[in-house]
Amino acid sequence: MSDLERSVVAEALDAQGWERDPEPDGKWIEQIEVYAIDVFDHRDPVPNVLNVFHVTSQDYVIRREMLFRVGTRYDPIRVQETERNLRALRQLSLVILVAARGSSPDRVRVLAIVKDTWSLRLNTNWALGAGTFEYLLLNPSEENLFGTHTSVGLLYVLERDRYSAGGRFINRRVGGSRLWLGAQSTLFFNRHTGAGEGSAGQFVFEQPLYSLHTEWAFSTRVAWRQEVTRWYRGPDIAPFPIETPAGTAQVPFLYDTDRLAAEYWGVRSFGRTYKFDLTFGMEALRGRYRERDMGAFSPEVREAFRRQALPVDDVRISPFLQLRAYTSRFHRTLNLELLGLQEDFRMGHDALLRVYPASSALGSTRTLLGVLAEVGYTVPLGDGLARAVVSSDIVVADGGRHEALFWSGARFASPTFAGGLRLHLDGIVAHRYQNYLNVPPYFLGGNGRLRGYVADGIRGRDMAVANVELRTRPIDVLSAQLGGAVFYDVGDAASSLGVLEPKQGVGLGARILFPQTERLVMRIDWAMPLSGPDEPLPGALFVTFGQAFPMPGVVQPSVTSATSAAGGY
Repeated sequence: MSDLERSVVAEALDAQGWERDPEPDGKWIEQIEVYAIDVFDHRDPVPNVLNVFHVTSQDYVIRREMLFRVGTRYDPIRVQETERNLRALRQLSLVILVAARGSSPDRVRVLAIVKDTWSLRLNTNWALGAGTFEYLLLNPSEENLFGTHTSVGLLYVLERDRYSAGGRFINRRVGGSRLWLGAQSTLFFNRHTGAGEGSAGQFVFEQPLYSLHTEWAFSTRVAWRQEVTRWYRGPDIAPFPIETPAGTAQVPFLYDTDRLAAEYWGVRSFGRTYKFDLTFGMEALRGRYRERDMGAFSPEVREAFRRQALPVDDVRISPFLQLRAYTSRFHRTLNLELLGLQEDFRMGHDALLRVYPASSALGSTRTLLGVLAEVGYTVPLGDGLARAVVSSDIVVADGGRHEALFWSGARFASPTFAGGLRLHLDGIVAHRYQNYLNVPPYFLGGNGRLRGYVADGIRGRDMAVANVELRTRPIDVLSAQLGGAVFYDVGDAASSLGVLEPKQGVGLGARILFPQTERLVMRIDWAMPLSGPDEPLPGALFVTFGQAFPMPGVVQPSVTSATSAAGGY
């Protein structure tokens, strides 16, 4: 536990007059209590009177997430899974379940210690850097309507080329059940003219695998996205060069996108320690793409742009069968991706195999057979870990219209050493060696994996990038958790792995976590490029949320994920 968590546990036990039980396993649970800490308490510099404007989570809302009851035996696996489920809720920042001595040696009490994030709030995310405004999200919302963890709110997103406005509704426990309902939509408008440029949205109704003991789950999802797609290099629209007899035509890289996706699946889960999930379902995807604003170019240039730059129109209606195998073992640690709060990472193997056919006789553009395979493995290293993931997605289609992608990623997070330092080594390699659909390239630069370079200024069909980051243990500053980092980035994206010319950058930064508002870290990085005369010097400052590179992992595929609205679930 962190110092913050230890102080909270001591305070909660003292308030109940309870004493911690060092050996609770197998004892009868005779009492369960919820101890809710104020969003702003004596640890915070903010006046406690502000708590009257916050709706605290109802006790029954916390209790209904518990996978154990009074009268059952204390099972540490169920207790730890309950903690993980509660920590996954955006309405809670701190969650600790403590076993306390009962009224007799064979009995135990459970104390659920929770701290809400601020409910009536202006959720926000932004990305600034390299002299370029990249992204601003404002989501005024009530995240905890009547203390029930129902979320309603408005959504405003400002980007370099447009702004969008919409709303969303999320109820994760419809009528107190395990059913999950979410709806979101947004309208796009051009920043300069105010003209409408499309819309996007998503509807989700599902019952997830909420426990390792859950046997059945299902999901229904529909998403759409109609927009003007613009690719940027820094603040300007990127040019797409097309060779002509008269020279090179620089065509603005923008086009109209119209995507519609739907999926339904059901899953049967087997096992406890070693899990096997068998999923069967149907997915449908329609994608259409059209050039725009090309009246100044010749028919030959327009045709070349359609052929070389635009994704290929495609309709796919596919049943699928999927098997996923993984373990239920988790590694609990501190200060790996977050600051001052406990985190859980799945250990051991995680493998997924999906087979999905389609036929032109049933409405698809192509007759095809797709096979997606992903394999990952994670091992603990003290309070750190090492993880490697390999993925392959191959589509064999009629008429030679094939697709094939190989992707691999790895993370080494060292054990804490030298008074609180932790070394992170992370890297990915992506090779798209068949690309019939002309899927857009990978982009590097900006505030992500190759920091300090012009945002989206490096692009290519293939990519290889590595990041080295040395992070400090956080310190408590007025109840916020503050840490530091120094980093080295290297990588490139190009038309093939064989022509990559690695670019390098270095920098330092700060990581801040405010437990009153979010479990996600705020990141401030200063980065300096070491390659390329056109890059900004003496570097660029970036401010955004989340770490610069995510933990690699086996990802459940979804045709609606790339189609849904910005700022989605």
